[in-house]
Amino acid sequence: MLKILILSLFFAINVFANSVEFTAYFTPLPGNFVTKTDKVKGVVKKVGESYVAENIIIDSGSLSSDAKLRDKHMKDEDRLDVKKFPEIILVKAEGKKGKGSGRIKIKGVEVEIPKKPEVSEDPTYEIKDGKLIAKFCLLLDKFPFKNLKHLGVGVKNEIKVRAEIDIEKEEKVK
Repeated sequence: MLKILILSLFFAINVFANSVEFTAYFTPLPGNFVTKTDKVKGVVKKVGESYVAENIIIDSGSLSSDAKLRDKHMKDEDRLDVKKFPEIILVKAEGKKGKGSGRIKIKGVEVEIPKKPEVSEDPTYEIKDGKLIAKFCLLLDKFPFKNLKHLGVGVKNEIKVRAEIDIEKEEKVK
């Protein structure tokens, strides 16, 4: 029984060892806010000189900015609609020599992760402590969001994403 409990705990910890954060910038006011979660499932695999991830699942209902009203608005049907779309999916991402590309699905819409000049930064990554740390931008107008303003304050179209995903350990051939 103790073995089952230990295995269950180990699995629970490893399933959500990853994290993702989205940074949105206010308009017309200066400033930003970050919404994040550690409920991210999936791994990155090293394939030769490249890194590949498929079907990385982000629990959209667990995203939090530490502001209850903002979180409520973010999760409602005009924005993320977490009841109908409980997951954000990094469908596929590939990287080599610090540069990346990929596709992401939010609210049922799958798009290519944009690159310069469409956004301010190209998708990049670095490897640190057994994790791949990816940074990329998304454009909100590519997704079916509505009413992105509250009391006259909205967010700019470009948001920044930072994701830390475990790299699957390579099996050593004996």
